[in-house]
Amino acid sequence: MVYFKVWRSALAAIIMCGAARGGIAAELASVEGQLSLIVDIDVPAEVVGRVAAVEVKEGEVIRQDQILVQLTDLRAKEDVVRAQSELEISHIERANDVERRYAQKNLDVQLQELARSTAANQMYDNSVSLTEVRRLELLVEQSRLSIEKAEQDQAAAAAHEGLKAAELRLAELNLGLHTISSPSNGMVVTVYRQPGEWVNAGDPVVRVVQLDHLRVEAFVAAEVPSELLLGRTATFVVARRPDFTVGKSDAANISADTDYAGKVVFVSPELNPVTGQYRIWAEIDNRDRKLRPGMRGTLSVDDGQ
Repeated sequence: MVYFKVWRSALAAIIMCGAARGGIAAELASVEGQLSLIVDIDVPAEVVGRVAAVEVKEGEVIRQDQILVQLTDLRAKEDVVRAQSELEISHIERANDVERRYAQKNLDVQLQELARSTAANQMYDNSVSLTEVRRLELLVEQSRLSIEKAEQDQAAAAAHEGLKAAELRLAELNLGLHTISSPSNGMVVTVYRQPGEWVNAGDPVVRVVQLDHLRVEAFVAAEVPSELLLGRTATFVVARRPDFTVGKSDAANISADTDYAGKVVFVSPELNPVTGQYRIWAEIDNRDRKLRPGMRGTLSVDDGQ
């Protein structure tokens, strides 16, 4: 009995070694898989509001950034207009330097008057009283401080203008959120809301799927080295179920021996302890859109030889 177990283990090792050298196509020739969607998006509303218009219908092929749903945006538009007006006011306030120019003119006058008083005292002692000189010096300092304050007011006005510009951008962003666009190319398969209905932020409004590329999910025995699979080209053949009757158009479009090219893009690092298998994904080219999610078939991975 011990001899038989050792012989069986040795035989298994020889088989695995031969598979690694000769390729893995034989091990994967009958691996079953099922098609599923790669891109399946429930497009949500990002703001609360009432649906004003639905711009698409089920079955419509759409492009990325195409408008799907329009929410009522009258208040959002008014917020933009108000923000634009406030920004214009702040721009005028920032550009207004009248106070600074007036303070500068006043300083020039006070300096001239102080200079005359000082010159008079140099020519004639005490022709201008000390009190008057101190008063003129105080006026000069006051004018200088007025200039400094005017410059600080202009700096504050510039910062306020920046704040109003940010508020305008936020208002425009909020307005844009009332227009719900598709994040991807694809097909509309479900419209969840109709005009007049209320939506909250996060509620799905349209479901968009992409059919140009589909995913085949399959399970591979642990004996197949996982490092040999990732990035390999693969083919998918649709299974023919004896209990399933396809329409004439489907039968004409998909023949039993039609191969659909793809590539293994994911190999799970986890091994199922019950089945002794691990999961792989292959992306299949379906630009002719003959394949449908849910179809089952056989996935074969090229050995690369």
